[in-house]
Amino acid sequence: MRPTLTGALKSIRGLMHLGDDDFEPLFVCGIAGCGNTLLAALLHERYRVGAFADESALRAPFGSPFFLESTVKFASLAQFTDALQIPAEIDQATLRRSLARQYCRESPLPKLGRVVIDKAPNAHLLRSRQLHAAYPEGHFVLVFREPASHIEGLRRKWTLFRNAPLEKLCDFWIILHERFMAESADFRDLVTGISYETLVANTDEVCERVAQWACLEPRAVNLKRQDSENRPGFALRNVRIGQIAIVKDVNRGAISKFTQQELDVIRTKLTPLYEKMRAEFAQRHG
Repeated sequence: MRPTLTGALKSIRGLMHLGDDDFEPLFVCGIAGCGNTLLAALLHERYRVGAFADESALRAPFGSPFFLESTVKFASLAQFTDALQIPAEIDQATLRRSLARQYCRESPLPKLGRVVIDKAPNAHLLRSRQLHAAYPEGHFVLVFREPASHIEGLRRKWTLFRNAPLEKLCDFWIILHERFMAESADFRDLVTGISYETLVANTDEVCERVAQWACLEPRAVNLKRQDSENRPGFALRNVRIGQIAIVKDVNRGAISKFTQQELDVIRTKLTPLYEKMRAEFAQRHG
């Protein structure tokens, strides 16, 4: 495969930053489809960062402890969940060195700051302990979403989730959130949480609060992006006049696609945890 210009530039930047591990990650966490891409992209658009490691697990080099294959490579949710986990015996120095090398490749020249926005759906939720070990000064922001609309998006966008029985998919949702909440308990002062619903309703306020908490400095001029149509589906898709536009009411349409029986299953199993997370982060962070 011939190297791309982007890949070549990243390699050059990585070499010029070689040995630099002076980063302070902002780990954007959540299950795929929760709105973590939206939050990470908004922060990158509005604030100066040392690097933007988007989909960092999927783009980690082969051999890195953080490397993760696409969901299409897995036959079951159980296999995928196992792959998200990093062996406990990998030492702190190796973890930090692996992340630092990846951040160096994503850093601009000159480097604009220490803070790195590092977004990795699914993976960060089961790797928070190792991420914290690598960068104890790093912050974590959890994005979580109303369960029925979230489950609908998972099934619509990814074959692995669509093929899983509804009960198993609900269990996956619970396991990842509960594991993150449990393993981050020892460093909860470095963790904040935001519901997708709050993010789209109060976008400017949420971004400003997260930026202040993570010590991000505003850009003099917002980053310009290539315009894209608002086509329901994958990742960041609604960019107008170079800026991210917010679609306010997508949950209603998603929820309408379920039968009443399916909704009852989802809400019985998942709503208590969703409300628990909303209550905890509202109490702790306003």
